[in-house]
Amino acid sequence: MSEEKTLAIYDITGIQNFIFSTNRLKENLGGSIIVENASEDLLKKYIKLECTNTLEAIKREGINWAEHEAVIVYLGGGNALIVFKDKDKAKEITKKLSEKVLELSGGLLSFNVAYEKTFLNNFSLDYNNIFKKLVKKKNSFVKTTPLLGIGITKAELSSGLPVQFKENDEYLSLPTKRKRDNNDKNHFKDLLKGFHNYEFPLRLEDLGQKTGENYISIVHIDGDNVGKTIHELLNESIKDYELSLYRMSEFSRRLNEIYKEALKQVIKNLINSLENNEFKKNFDLKYENSKVKLPIRPIILKGDDITFITNGKLGINLAALFLKKLSKLEIKILGKIIPHSASAGVAIVKTTFPFDRAYTMAEELCKSAKKKGKIIQEKNNLSNRGFWLDFHVIQSGFTSDLSETRKTQYRIQGIPLPKELKTKEMIYKQNNLLWRPWAVVGDSNLPDKYSWINLKSLIQGFISAADKWPRSKIKKLQQLLTASKEEVDHFLLRMDSREVKLPPFQNIVKIFHENMTPYFDALELLDYYLPQMEEILK
Repeated sequence: MSEEKTLAIYDITGIQNFIFSTNRLKENLGGSIIVENASEDLLKKYIKLECTNTLEAIKREGINWAEHEAVIVYLGGGNALIVFKDKDKAKEITKKLSEKVLELSGGLLSFNVAYEKTFLNNFSLDYNNIFKKLVKKKNSFVKTTPLLGIGITKAELSSGLPVQFKENDEYLSLPTKRKRDNNDKNHFKDLLKGFHNYEFPLRLEDLGQKTGENYISIVHIDGDNVGKTIHELLNESIKDYELSLYRMSEFSRRLNEIYKEALKQVIKNLINSLENNEFKKNFDLKYENSKVKLPIRPIILKGDDITFITNGKLGINLAALFLKKLSKLEIKILGKIIPHSASAGVAIVKTTFPFDRAYTMAEELCKSAKKKGKIIQEKNNLSNRGFWLDFHVIQSGFTSDLSETRKTQYRIQGIPLPKELKTKEMIYKQNNLLWRPWAVVGDSNLPDKYSWINLKSLIQGFISAADKWPRSKIKKLQQLLTASKEEVDHFLLRMDSREVKLPPFQNIVKIFHENMTPYFDALELLDYYLPQMEEILK
């Protein structure tokens, strides 16, 4: 029997609320850097301080367990899995990291850790056991808030937390101060390798908005079924502990690589598009020290979890482009290609809209895309779910959760609700005015009606017929669609009498099909989608 070891799993909580608690881009970035430091640099630093000869990269050849006091299986993005020789050292590392996270975040971040005794016999069993312990700890964890002020204490306007610092006549709480101190405008600069004339902005106002335009897009992308994929990988090597560790380490490493590579390609394509003068006219780009501020700012890049902020006109383009690029990248382990897919949510909001609510909306949209993609996959026996995208444009300052918003704003009088999409385990409720989410990349057997290509065709149809469909008529149709089917029918009859037809959708020119319409999606995106970018990149 092997010498007893300790498997430790770390998970930082409260990441999104911590990062997106304000509408200041440099503070969002500072929060992201703190999370990255805590889950990667600091944890690695404390492991090396406490443990001699740490193994950071597992090789296929195997592990000399007698030589290493700690083996890092994966680390980063708020999560880590480590095999320790000594549990006491693992606990000491946890203590030091806990204190540092508390100090760096001003009490807004915390992390859970679970331990599992192992004799290196069955990694799949050990992993399942430790993951259950972690989930139990997270569910029982009582989230505390930092000590608030009293009646005579000045509160920070953005967070409501008590003020502890003053900078340039601005009063700051401890968490905000920490985020500003850790802000680095050059963070993620490796994404701009080879493009020395460009930099990422640190202000929302520098995302290239033209005068009178104040919309931004928050794009959230997340991998599908990562946990299930890991489980399948481990079951394939259940009798070989070191092979299981290698597979998990390689999967985590490669997953990080392809998501980062996809974002690099998106940024490269954006820069190439901005070299086109006609496309460039869509933006009022800012300059500083002879460098162009790109209309995009990555905020979170941790494994399969990606969040970036961009100009309101670019969110849909860049999210769809990311999914296309990602779909072409492979995860290969020991010569075997591991299937993968991802979903994206794009929340298009005004610059002044609260960041935390905008991010929550983007997360909900991503989940909506995942859910519909999974149901369509099961109903049509598709080998791959595909890469799905959902979006929402928030026009007002108030919004409820996504499902409630869609239930109240995207139904139309005079027409029944469309049939629900469902399997034995899931139900996806559809609404009259929404065809979305769409499959940007799909299985070859995916029904065409869900294909992103068809949405682009509708958008292009309205643009190409601008003489017959001027902006005033488009806005009129969009407005009537939110009123009643009867008013829409009357309007289209009048347009028909002038020989003005709707652009066809899969050879269908009826505005409603199965009590739904794809036309509202197209009408809404006319202000927030730039087809010419795809033409430039051909």
